[in-house]
Amino acid sequence: MKSARDFPKKISFFACNLALSALVYNYMRKVTEQIKQAFEQRVAKKVGNTRTDGNTVWLHGNAIVKRDPDGLVRWSLAGWNTPTTRERVNGIANAGVCQFKFEPVLNGEVINASDWFASDTAQPDLEIF
Repeated sequence: MKSARDFPKKISFFACNLALSALVYNYMRKVTEQIKQAFEQRVAKKVGNTRTDGNTVWLHGNAIVKRDPDGLVRWSLAGWNTPTTRERVNGIANAGVCQFKFEPVLNGEVINASDWFASDTAQPDLEIF
């Protein structure tokens, strides 16, 4: 059985970008919008199977997005390469992860669904005046 590694990177990267543009740029689930807003405002919120304490986001009890003390946002599929998990990390952390041939792909490379990755979006500590 072939994996995404057996295909040229340009094909998998193109296929993922096409899927991401249809999902992320045109549609974000209401749950994701609400949790993202709470995460950015650093307040606790629970919507359905997703919750945040303002610093970490959990889906079905698995941490999928977290903010480091220095403001760097990190994300993981927490071992679950599902459409819902990908949609949450893409919507909240601007991850850019997709699936190609049943494998999770980031920037044209197959990734381990259990690893943590740094988002390109840092959220510095809020200053209170």
